[in-house]
Amino acid sequence: MCEHCAGDAPCTLASCAGSGTGCACTRAGPPRCPACGHECLPWYFGLGLVDGPPLINDFLGGAGSENPGFQGYPATRASLLAAAKAFYTDIEDEGVRGAEDLAWLERELPDRPYRDVGDVLTALGGTVRGPSLEGATWMARSPLGAIPIGAHLIVPPAEMALLVGRRGTSQDVFPPGDHLLTRASAPRAAEQSREPAPGSDRAVLESTPVFYSTREQAGQLTVAARTRAGTRYVVNATVRYALRDPARFTATIGRNLSPSAPSSTVLGVAVSGPLTAMVGQQEDAALAADPKAVESTIRAALEAAGFEVRSVALGPSGSPLNAAMGGTPSDALARLPPEQRAMVQARMEEAMRRRAAAGAASRSASPPPAGGAPAPSGPGSGPSECPACGAANPPRVKFCGSCGQPIPQRRACPSCGAEAGPTVKFCGSCGARVP
Repeated sequence: MCEHCAGDAPCTLASCAGSGTGCACTRAGPPRCPACGHECLPWYFGLGLVDGPPLINDFLGGAGSENPGFQGYPATRASLLAAAKAFYTDIEDEGVRGAEDLAWLERELPDRPYRDVGDVLTALGGTVRGPSLEGATWMARSPLGAIPIGAHLIVPPAEMALLVGRRGTSQDVFPPGDHLLTRASAPRAAEQSREPAPGSDRAVLESTPVFYSTREQAGQLTVAARTRAGTRYVVNATVRYALRDPARFTATIGRNLSPSAPSSTVLGVAVSGPLTAMVGQQEDAALAADPKAVESTIRAALEAAGFEVRSVALGPSGSPLNAAMGGTPSDALARLPPEQRAMVQARMEEAMRRRAAAGAASRSASPPPAGGAPAPSGPGSGPSECPACGAANPPRVKFCGSCGQPIPQRRACPSCGAEAGPTVKFCGSCGARVP
């Protein structure tokens, strides 16, 4: 087999290169190139039965079968039916009963002569019908690697069909309906397929039909990003959308998704990159002042991926401490996912430590109260403020008396009493070791 058939490269033999017409294997029809003598792929390469019985496809040797198939060509309808009956008789010992398959073949096979298996597969596979996509499945790929020219492509309602080439390239798109496939009705597929050899009327479209649902989908989008200042910003939105351009979808994100990927995954793959980039270029105040920028980015990203956006409803978005989340601080904290809740609590604890340190420094600089006894000072000597609800609690309590949330315990230097953070090992004021 020549380099063209093996890898889509021109034949490099001098006999072909010097002929001026190129290797005949670039066309569909001849069994061998008359210039270089290489064996060509058969014109029907990739054809097979999809809607017929699988064992009939094995009997014929169609695409996907490991069986060499019936070899008695040229053949008549009668000789093919007789050979098929013998084929089923040979495999009856394996528990196969072929009465229904043979009845299907007798019903579907026209009464005319057949030059090769391609003629038979074309006669039996004259219709390529898309499945009914329901439930979570939004895409279905046909096992065909080629479609007979002259076949009918039937696209169900609320679906679209895309012809995809051997290298995964998007070719022609078809809306719902019954479409006659010719080189004129599928020009992109024809351009990427072998043309019939001179004097031959037999060729195929080297394409795989892929069917997509165009029903409206709804999904929840959640994307966490960092603003220009490094603040963690979380976007929440409910998006309604529908596929409108399968070719663009396949060229952008379609290859990264399974046929039953949930809507949230589809949205995440389409939107996360552009949305993260947009948030990373914005200041916190700008995002808070113009939430429409988030919506515009979501719409643009989905349209670039081949979708029509029906609606975008932004939910509570912003930094985890955004007051726009509504309710009391403890209510807002309870609504956060565990990861965000832990981060918010850590920030609250840090803010509480800084405030306590400032208060301790202020008290140590004040004169002692009248009566001569110095005022209590240092961590743990004053009331503890709850980081969740802000309520004051007695010193050294572990849980808030108002909301029940844990109250972080303060650490102090045993030498000078200065407050120490949770990871501090040596006091920043006197250098003593903090246990």
